[in-house]
Amino acid sequence: MSEEKEGEMIELGTKDFIKGKPFRVTDDDLEKRWGSPFRCQLCGHWFKAGDEGRWVYANFKDSPFKGGDFFVCGGCDGEDVLERAGKIREESKRTHWWLWHMVDVERENARHR
Repeated sequence: MSEEKEGEMIELGTKDFIKGKPFRVTDDDLEKRWGSPFRCQLCGHWFKAGDEGRWVYANFKDSPFKGGDFFVCGGCDGEDVLERAGKIREESKRTHWWLWHMVDVERENARHR
């Protein structure tokens, strides 16, 4: 990693974190509960101390990824991360349709509780 990029790293959980700036994972970060598995949404890598990552804001109207915000590792990050995540999600809907059907049914049931 270049010194320039290293200087851009922020602390996970700060205001810069929600702006989608890269962070370096610490042992303290691993102890926190982030509401979902603390891993890369694209490759599945489980973060460990010292890893580079970024939180990707994806909850906007025209987002190519219709699955909420997510974490991405330094190896998978890039300008086209939302498009790649969207393609992975759509492919999983085709190949794992039964799982997505169960998620849809559970969401519908939750609305009627």
